[in-house]
Amino acid sequence: MNDEAKRACRKGSVLQVDKKSERFPGCFVVVEDVRSWGVRGYIPLWGGEIAPVRVSWDDVEYIGEARWIWDSLKERDDEG
Repeated sequence: MNDEAKRACRKGSVLQVDKKSERFPGCFVVVEDVRSWGVRGYIPLWGGEIAPVRVSWDDVEYIGEARWIWDSLKERDDEG
């Protein structure tokens, strides 16, 4: 990922794992924490579950910002 995309990356950003990656090829990752080596985040799963992941900058591309993130979905479910 280029430096400009790294600077834009923050909690709630959506990245896609490179299809050539050995781990999680093609999956979308929602960022929870930006680190010097890459990001910690999660892959949304069917049924509202999530899979926590760590991915390096070399294995992802910046897609954009998530409209809703897990914390806000959980809060909505707790209210209703």
